Amino acid sequence: ERVKKSNLKDKIIDEHTNNLKIMKKDQDAERTRLLYLAMQWNSIDIAREFIFRNSLDNILTKERYFIEVIINDLPDFVYEFLKLGIEPNKIFFSKEWQGSRYAKFIRELYTDECMNNKKTHLKEFIPGKKNDDDKKINDIASLNMVLTTLIGDYMYDIYFENENNEKKYQKKNGLIDESEQDKNKEYLSDEDKTKKDYQCILRDLFLWAILMNRIDMAKVLLVFMENRLCSALIATKILKQYYSIANYGELKKGYEESRNYFEQYAIKCLDKCDDYDAAKACEIILRQNELYGCVTCLQVASDANDKLFLSQPASVQAINNIWYNKLHPEQNNYRHLFALLFGIISLGFFAPAFVHYRESKEVSIEYLILIQF
Repeated sequence: ERVKKSNLKDKIIDEHTNNLKIMKKDQDAERTRLLYLAMQWNSIDIAREFIFRNSLDNILTKERYFIEVIINDLPDFVYEFLKLGIEPNKIFFSKEWQGSRYAKFIRELYTDECMNNKKTHLKEFIPGKKNDDDKKINDIASLNMVLTTLIGDYMYDIYFENENNEKKYQKKNGLIDESEQDKNKEYLSDEDKTKKDYQCILRDLFLWAILMNRIDMAKVLLVFMENRLCSALIATKILKQYYSIANYGELKKGYEESRNYFEQYAIKCLDKCDDYDAAKACEIILRQNELYGCVTCLQVASDANDKLFLSQPASVQAINNIWYNKLHPEQNNYRHLFALLFGIISLGFFAPAFVHYRESKEVSIEYLILIQF
């Protein structure tokens, strides 16, 4: 009799547990349906209070909905998804996709509907096609080509079919040596790889938002990025290119306002760095950004003619560091100028004795980066 009661009790518990699971699933399905309605009305406040509730666990197929809020230009929802821990790198860089790493990313976001949007001049910068209908971005080659056209040929490719192709390209172009490549491969943990993939996909989404002229979306994505300074300058360069070919009107005015916003954003970032450590601020400006094809902030700002950014104290100091190289930048008085002139006339023979050089500890390797203008 005790065995029967025990079995009955277990059966009741199991049935109750199953009912709770069914109820939970029904609740999640209902909340997912409500999320769809909230997206249709762009009502983020209702979604936060009644649907998200500080968790994405209540949302069925949350990965699909994240893609939808990006495509439908809902920046508030994108912010909420990212804040609550969605991992876009696992969505777009899924291991289930064979072949190109960016196959899903391009297929989902660079659609004909997005490309035909009249609020962007992206198609004008797709080379090699005369007919607008043929101007598409359907592979990584066309995407790299568009970015090279918009930003400049000093920017190396940033999109690759897979990690092996990326390493081969970097090695071929002298961006990484073989010993460093082996070292990175040996010591890069799974956590570091995941973090790198996360920053890469945020960069990709940010560039997509700028290319599609979805500025509010780009502002949201910029909050979650580590390399904000260079990202903002890249945005100014692209938007300035759009502005240069746009006809007069609201769209052209919008390009100018957005470009000014990102330039001011970059200036504020630089000012904060300068307040914290002036030397590090110079290094940041001159450092090659692997995330953006090894460009430097100074390269992009110079090419975009961001005069306000270039006139900042840290930018001026960085330019002086390039100009003087190992010479000490303080060559203002007549004695130093005369010594410098004497060193030039003597073809450098008497320069070590008269010219004022930096101390060796002052010469950072970052200052010796060759800047291509």
